[in-house]
Amino acid sequence: MPIVDDIAGLRRILGTTRTIAVVGISSDPTRPSYDVARYRMAAGYTVYLVNPAGQDVLGQHVYAR
Repeated sequence: MPIVDDIAGLRRILGTTRTIAVVGISSDPTRPSYDVARYRMAAGYTVYLVNPAGQDVLGQHVYAR
């Protein structure tokens, strides 16, 4: 898959994809990764959370890798 580094490409991907991973999720609600995960979950996305600490965030299991 080619690298997408433009806003139009990112919008296209996020508009057609319903499953994402948030790599580097934080349990701190002031961090952007927390907001991204929360927003996408509320929008009906399947969200896989990844962080080496592996603690639960937003009621979801967090994968260590």
